[in-house]
Order: sequence, then C-alpha cells, then structure tokens
Amino acid sequence: MGTQLYLYKPETITRALQNLRAQIIRDGEPGLEHVEALLQLRGDNLGPVPRKAKYHFRRGKLRVAIFAALRSGPCTGPEVVMRVCEAHGLAYEAMYRSVYAQLGQMKKSGYVRHEGRVWLAP
Repeated sequence: MGTQLYLYKPETITRALQNLRAQIIRDGEPGLEHVEALLQLRGDNLGPVPRKAKYHFRRGKLRVAIFAALRSGPCTGPEVVMRVCEAHGLAYEAMYRSVYAQLGQMKKSGYVRHEGRVWLAP
C-alpha cells in the first residue's frame, strides 16, 4: 500500500499558514520567519495580525447571566443588558450585541419569551 496524498485547496493552505503566523506572533513562539517565507512564496501579502477576540463569558455562561437578570422579573432588552453588565462589571457597548443575540437564540429554543417590549423567563 502506498502513501495516499490528499489535495487541499490553495486557499485552505494559505489560511492555515496565516493562522499559524498569527499564533506565533501572539504567543511569541519561534519559527515566524519560516512561516512568513512560505506565505511570501505563495504570493500572500503579510498584513497586520488581527487582535484575538476577547470573550467575556465561557460557553453557556452568558445564558446563565441572562437567566439571573430575568429572575427578578420581566424587563426590556436594554434592562437585561444593563443587569448583565452591572453583575459582571462589563461595559454596556461591549455586551449589547452579544446579549441580544443570546436572547434571540434562547427565544428560539423556548427558554425565554418576548411579549411586547419585555423579556420573560418561563
């Protein structure tokens, strides 16, 4: 039996090298010059490395925070965001989109209801 080679799309290889470059730069690991050389050979321009996204909550913990905010009774969307931010010491602007996205998912799953302007936990 011979060795079987799998073909990858050029974009997949380039994206993997870009991710490896970003990881090396962020973590201060060795080998940056080699990865950048490979990217240059592939014709990729070496732009700045984007900052790593900052997550405020671990998986499932935002949902718990929203349930805690709704425990005291129904409240509007902005009030839910304010309660979550106050409880965890976060900025309103940083959490607004995340809380609303999570509320939408929770509504779709049947965990919360949206009646008029207020959100309710069943």
